[in-house]
Amino acid sequence: MQSKDDEILYWRDRYFSILNQNQQLREKNAELIASLTEASERSKKDQELIENLQSQIKALSQRQQLDYLTIPNQQIDELAQTLCGSSNTLQSSISKALSMKQMLHKETEGQLNPFSRESNTPKANKLFEEFFILGISEDRKVRPGTIAEAEVLYQYPSRNITNSSPQYRAIGNFSFPSGVTVRYLGLTESASDVHEVLRPHQKREGNSFVFTLKSNSTEEKFPYENMANSEKELLYCCCVIIEDLSTDQQIENTHIIIPKCYCLVSYCPTFELHFEILYKILAIKQIQRLSSISERSPYNRGSIESVFRKQRMISDEEIGLLQDYYTNYSLIPTLQIMINLHSINDIYYSLPSDLSLLDSSYFCPLLFSLLEFKDFFWLLCALIQEKSVVFVSRNLDYVSSCVLGFYSLLRPFNWTHLLTPILPESLKDVLEAPVPLLVGLPTAPQSYTNKKYSHIIWVILDEPKISKRILRTNAISKSVKEPFANNLKNVLSVPYKKFTGRVCYTPSSDQKNAYDGIIDEIGRYWQSILELLPRQPSRLESKYLDIEELGKILIDNAPSGDVKFLEKVVSTQIFINAVEKVYHIV
Repeated sequence: MQSKDDEILYWRDRYFSILNQNQQLREKNAELIASLTEASERSKKDQELIENLQSQIKALSQRQQLDYLTIPNQQIDELAQTLCGSSNTLQSSISKALSMKQMLHKETEGQLNPFSRESNTPKANKLFEEFFILGISEDRKVRPGTIAEAEVLYQYPSRNITNSSPQYRAIGNFSFPSGVTVRYLGLTESASDVHEVLRPHQKREGNSFVFTLKSNSTEEKFPYENMANSEKELLYCCCVIIEDLSTDQQIENTHIIIPKCYCLVSYCPTFELHFEILYKILAIKQIQRLSSISERSPYNRGSIESVFRKQRMISDEEIGLLQDYYTNYSLIPTLQIMINLHSINDIYYSLPSDLSLLDSSYFCPLLFSLLEFKDFFWLLCALIQEKSVVFVSRNLDYVSSCVLGFYSLLRPFNWTHLLTPILPESLKDVLEAPVPLLVGLPTAPQSYTNKKYSHIIWVILDEPKISKRILRTNAISKSVKEPFANNLKNVLSVPYKKFTGRVCYTPSSDQKNAYDGIIDEIGRYWQSILELLPRQPSRLESKYLDIEELGKILIDNAPSGDVKFLEKVVSTQIFINAVEKVYHIV
């Protein structure tokens, strides 16, 4: 009887508890409805304000008000001289000599940032910092067949462009790592030979790439810790190369083709969106050119010459697109971006709710399609053991995707050594530095098989036989160990098969699911290594970590199949930095 009474009391108490929780939920629901109504009203007012600001921005773009910023002089050859120093010197030199913070943001005495006005102030954590057009100005007499150094032709936000400045030369050197090659193009009466120039590529197919510059940013970090570059350590420079006509260096019936680079600089790893903006700018330029040519009937060489002579470097509509993107949007999960355009379709883009895969989802599909799985897995193991890897290809999208793809796959570990997706030809001496490298090159040095490069694993991506793309010494092959526990290699190989057969610039839905699985599985394995560490090391109270002791504890706790692999890992600077982060040691 007592047991039955206890049961009745239990269910009575349970009933009133649920009833009380239900009442609290109702009250919370009512509060949320009220907040939603209030937010909706605010949204209407915000929309009106946005429309008003957009009108002001368009008015400003018509007036094209310019402010100027003096760029301080530094010698770019200082970079080449210091790149071959010690690891610490190497990183500090890159940080100093290639600091885009100095180049793009530093204000000098008595001069203002053009976006410091209240009416045109960009949001915090804006989506990009600068936009450049680089190439060769038409007043330079460059002979076809020669290689010239690129210069800045246009910059947004507008600055006092000083092409003699080493900072601008650095942008040009990385945008055109092999220099700008000028060539002849004959024009027929039908103008069929220039269709490629009139219709530049507007999708990813080998003409786009990303290089990075070390940043000394003092700006507030992004509030998304799991996102790549949340601490703004790197500036991503997203580039699209097109070919353009020069109209004032004609020799008889020929024109001169001069490549140009459209470059958008950002801390945000929203690469798909950045390139959407760049391709839209090119689409506007194409529509305006074709429209102008069609108005100059008949469609012949003379009409094309006239259009190229009179067309401005960048149109009002292109500037309006840049202003909208710069001023009205900031990095927020699930952000809806809507930019109205006149000549072409509007831009509609939604950022994902999870920002942690922004970089890997862009670079990894192409990376996976360029390497056999066994080579991919071996390179991943080599990098976590701090081996130097250099990717080589004329296709700069190949090398930048491989470098930044592998870089992203190391998280939560972090590559702390020299990282450059594109290394200019003029700085190849850096390859001799006795420090770990993760580098991309357009061409390999002539003597790359010499002993002075014996520490480098070469990945020749233009090699037709995919099975022969990796070149390494026997010593390196023997020194790199792979993990065997948890069947990781076999687990990854199954989804990796989705990328065999063709180069993958744009993944299918099946390939998206596959790379999600690969990235997730690799990240979980790295995390499982860190979870082998003790929760509280014995000497943490003194802010001193005995890395050797912690390494031994980790190996003692590890599966036997991973011991040889982990013995290599725990001796790296990558591991030391990860351990310090785990225990919050600065």
